Amino acid sequence: MYKKVEVMRFKKKLERSELQAEVMQEELAAIKMKAEEAEAARDKELELLRKKS
Repeated sequence: MYKKVEVMRFKKKLERSELQAEVMQEELAAIKMKAEEAEAARDKELELLRKKS
């Protein structure tokens, strides 16, 4: 059986891992948003080039 101190350590590790996962999810969302913005800008630029020619 685990000692109380070990259980507390496991809980802290779990909390830390959950926080890291949350940060990574936020970073991933930001990366996706930037990619979508870049894609939209590229599409707009292509459309302008098509209209010019």
